[in-house]
Amino acid sequence: MKYKKYGVDGTWEVGQEPTEVDVTMKEVGSTHKYVVTGIEELEGEELDSVTTITGSADGTGTFPISRWYARLAAEYGWDTELWEQGLGGAEARERFVQEVKNYPIRVFETAGHRGTLIHRALEIYLDPDTPPDWWKELIDDKGSQTNNKYLPIEFKLKNLESCFKDIKDWIHNGGFVIRGREIPVFHKDLRIGGTIDLLLSKEIPPEEREHYDNNKLIILIVDFKTGSDIRWKDQLQQSAYATCIMSMMDEGIMLWDGMLNDVITKEDVGMGATLMHIQEEFGVKKIPRVVAHHVQKELINNLAISSATFLHNMSKIKTAKEKL
Repeated sequence: MKYKKYGVDGTWEVGQEPTEVDVTMKEVGSTHKYVVTGIEELEGEELDSVTTITGSADGTGTFPISRWYARLAAEYGWDTELWEQGLGGAEARERFVQEVKNYPIRVFETAGHRGTLIHRALEIYLDPDTPPDWWKELIDDKGSQTNNKYLPIEFKLKNLESCFKDIKDWIHNGGFVIRGREIPVFHKDLRIGGTIDLLLSKEIPPEEREHYDNNKLIILIVDFKTGSDIRWKDQLQQSAYATCIMSMMDEGIMLWDGMLNDVITKEDVGMGATLMHIQEEFGVKKIPRVVAHHVQKELINNLAISSATFLHNMSKIKTAKEKL
């Protein structure tokens, strides 16, 4: 994505000729990296992704996921009576072990594909020109969701439309303007990059600014989550995105066309972050719902992600071995 860059100190002057900064994401193995052109210090570098940093910094989800994997594998082996095959000798036992071991991975991949599909569906639904049959864009000729080999055909995106409508109404009722979807951002000093699901803004009238720390403009970062719960690393991820935006503003980078008309300095901008937790089946009736989790203001700062990035970088340094 291309941005216009007007200054280097957070002060932008009308009439100044901008330069161009381009931020792109690239896949490197099983991870994502970010490449920034137009910033001399970052030319030729591949920046670590925010999700890589937050994933390595937060260990709270590791043990529960490991237990979930083990339980799921055991239940699958028992329910399918595959354990009987394991009694047929060494080869049969190995086939049983491999089948049971790989089953949780398939389930985990299905959840990942499902989350990706819901993100794509929201991107389409929130478009101002969304057609009434918007969900058909994600259905192939056979009636199943495209690009999702593990996704059950009976999963219907249409069932989530009530959640999508709630999100659209929440944006409208809050007086926000959608500034972009799937927005790549970066932090020059921390050497990290990430992609924001949804970027919103809200102009604050002069008579209301005292309630918003005298900010003229509020920028709100929104991330959509489809997992079973909201974790600490999700909040850290939002904090990182906010820090990236502040870093880009320090470089005089406009996040959208016309932003120059909305603000004068970085101090005129307030930052916020919200996690939208979309649950396909909630409660006894298993109905879809969405819950907005607002990240506390104290977490939206440079300290948390700076510490996490430092720990991540230190973990890549190999120990010096000495044979005794």
